Parts: sequence; C-alpha cells; structure tokens
Amino acid sequence: MQFGQPLEFSWLARDLTPVELQKIHWVSAAGLPNRGAVTFYPRENGCALQLAISYELPELLLPVGEGVRPVVEGILLADMKRFVALAQARARAAGPA
Repeated sequence: MQFGQPLEFSWLARDLTPVELQKIHWVSAAGLPNRGAVTFYPRENGCALQLAISYELPELLLPVGEGVRPVVEGILLADMKRFVALAQARARAAGPA
C-alpha cells in the first residue's frame, strides 16, 4: 500500500529468443516499461540463477522511488523462489538425467 491505496503494476511482456540452457529474457510490450533476463550458470549438481531486471517507475512514484525498491526486490525474490521450487519439482518428477 502507498498513500493508503493498494499499488498494482502490470505489463504484457514479449519473450525474446532464448539462449538454450543459458538465458531467457523479455521486454515489456505494454504497461510498466521493463526488461529483464534470467541467466543460468552450470554447477556440479544443478545450476545457479541470476536475475537482472530494469523498470521505469510511474511518475507518481518517482519522489519515493528508493522506497519502492525493497518492495520490488521482495516480490522478485519470492518469484525466484517459486521458480526454483517448480524447477526442482519437475527435475524430481523426471528422474535421474
């Protein structure tokens, strides 16, 4: 909530051509301007992920922009944790490679 009102942002994203086993990335086509990528780094027993995202805040929020950062980072961290849980569940279901 901000100023007693719930904040909600949305966008339509266009997936860019993925780099197989290395990167998925996108750019917004409508809504909140943003772009980002998830890069996968091989590890002995799986992989590590790195998320990079850039976005433009609506003008209304520019004066409190730095205050919005922890909220956005919390949302992104929760999304990444859900992604990891989904990937791990699918890997378990698929069995040994």
